Amino acid sequence: MTDPRDLIAENAAALHEAMAAVSGARTDRRPEWLAVDAGVSPRRNRVLLTAPVEDAERLVAGLRDFYAGNPRGGGIRIEDPYGTLDLAPYGFRRAWRMPAMMRQPGPVDALGDVDLEATSGVAVFRVFDEEELADAERAIVDGFPYPDLRPVRPGLFAPAGLLAVPGLAFWVGQRSYEVAGAGVTFHNGSSVGVYWLATLAEHRHRGVARVILTMMLRRNPDVPAVLTATDAGLALYTSLGFAHLGDASWWDVADRATLS
Repeated sequence: MTDPRDLIAENAAALHEAMAAVSGARTDRRPEWLAVDAGVSPRRNRVLLTAPVEDAERLVAGLRDFYAGNPRGGGIRIEDPYGTLDLAPYGFRRAWRMPAMMRQPGPVDALGDVDLEATSGVAVFRVFDEEELADAERAIVDGFPYPDLRPVRPGLFAPAGLLAVPGLAFWVGQRSYEVAGAGVTFHNGSSVGVYWLATLAEHRHRGVARVILTMMLRRNPDVPAVLTATDAGLALYTSLGFAHLGDASWWDVADRATLS
């Protein structure tokens, strides 16, 4: 049986490959990983493992060759959804260890046919234009928050070209006609990935993230939903039917020059 974490790995790699194409970032696709070099920050310079890597030294050697093409491009983050790598001997620091989760396809049965938007006071809509995209971008950057992207500069995290990427959708939740939260889904044909689900501080503890996630799932009932959970979101995801597959590890190196 295929490891269900393969769905997480392939979805994340396909998403970041599409985002790299929009921003003009360099990429290197190998059988076991995708490397992205945007030359901006570790948030954009990503390595997405798409299969368990048994030879860490070979991985690091391949990355060294790729990132040597832009030696001043900043740090690198490696996402290992399988949680099997130990990259500490190669100068990396384990930045996160987070649950990798999957929800089987199907309706959100726990909520039945309830008009959740009406009962919660949270309205959710999909983003279709640049103004709405800027609202989603601000909610994500300020909601997590991402200090390195603040103050928010429209288009830095979410350039307008992302609106044309097949399968990629930004979602915004509003309370009392104010932007309260946002999130992203990416449907690659075999799964729908949930990314960057965030609520602005002044709207927290009002069920905003639950409503946004529920509407995301209702709009994508045909394939498994996959994500990597933060501690803050774990209870929400579990309550909506996501199962813990194991822990993913994210590894950071602050300066790519240390790989050489």
